[in-house]
Amino acid sequence: LRDEHPGIMDAFLTNGGRSIPKVILLDARTLEVLGSWGPRPAEVQEMVMAARADLS
Repeated sequence: LRDEHPGIMDAFLTNGGRSIPKVILLDARTLEVLGSWGPRPAEVQEMVMAARADLS
């Protein structure tokens, strides 16, 4: 489904990338975003970004 709707996926990039898994819940009629989750909790994402910064 991700590749069938690149515009929607691009609205939910994670640090500029199309991270998987990512769940986006849309209203079927209006396409209003009802919620989005992923790819990882904010606290874990901060740890990953800090670790990447240490490697550079």
